[in-house]
Amino acid sequence: MRRIFATLFACLSLEVSVSAAPDKKLSAPQEGVPFILDSNRILLDVVFTTPDGHERGALAWFNMGMSTPVLTKPLYRELGVDRGAPLRLAIGEWRLEARPDQVVDGDGGVGVPTFTHLFAPRRVEAMLPARMLTDYVVRIDYGRRR
Repeated sequence: MRRIFATLFACLSLEVSVSAAPDKKLSAPQEGVPFILDSNRILLDVVFTTPDGHERGALAWFNMGMSTPVLTKPLYRELGVDRGAPLRLAIGEWRLEARPDQVVDGDGGVGVPTFTHLFAPRRVEAMLPARMLTDYVVRIDYGRRR
């Protein structure tokens, strides 16, 4: 029985690295992207790009159970999504984008968690679904937090 659990744990201990689909020209660093593990939730440092080209860092929750990106109301407005700008962000070297009609305005709605009470004292401003990474292979190494 112990051997079964050890084998299962080894299978589940995967390294986070993102490799681009064949038609993409991105490469993943060998060491992976670091993350914070907060009550078994993955938090990532993300860099958002504003409509005027400025970059702005924020903490984002990588939530494999949601289907749509969610931004806090202030971040949603700052990034111009309310004015039709696409959501543009980078996680490490990887650039991701979502159409404005695919992004939820503000946390706390029906089926959307309120970030403040879930992550205090950390300031989480976005939730990113696994769907945004469909062009990539994601492996998670919980032990190394990568």
